[in-house]
Amino acid sequence: MKNTLGSEFLGSLFKLKSMLGAEFGKDSIGSKKKVNMPEYILLREIADNAIGAANNTELADIRGYLAISKSAISQMLTALEKKGYISRTVNPENRRNLIVTLTPLGRECLNQIDSVYNCRFEQVAEGIGEENMKEMIRLINLMNNTVDKLNDMEDAK
Repeated sequence: MKNTLGSEFLGSLFKLKSMLGAEFGKDSIGSKKKVNMPEYILLREIADNAIGAANNTELADIRGYLAISKSAISQMLTALEKKGYISRTVNPENRRNLIVTLTPLGRECLNQIDSVYNCRFEQVAEGIGEENMKEMIRLINLMNNTVDKLNDMEDAK
């Protein structure tokens, strides 16, 4: 492949995707209990959910944050439930909504992954520096916003 800006960009994106997937496969609780990056983010977001709480995370908000479909989040919830990490309960105050909570095993898994993530994040942030980390976040957000706008323009056609 030619060493063009486009090919460098694709290669960098692929390496980033591979790195993110590999990091959270490490130190998992058994091979069938691995948690991938989107599942980890989902666990993080539902960690404080509780029946009767006024501030439970809405699944629509998580879908927007992860930029995934309703069926994709449903598959993730099913996978996490089969692993024993979450439970789903119908909201007694609004029966159309589910309340997703962590099980004790899910909380233990999340704590383990948080420990690995926090350690790795500190190492990476130290390696590239806080200003570069902020710039990388800014550029990733800019790229995501640009792609979203392009997708919206295509959908409008």
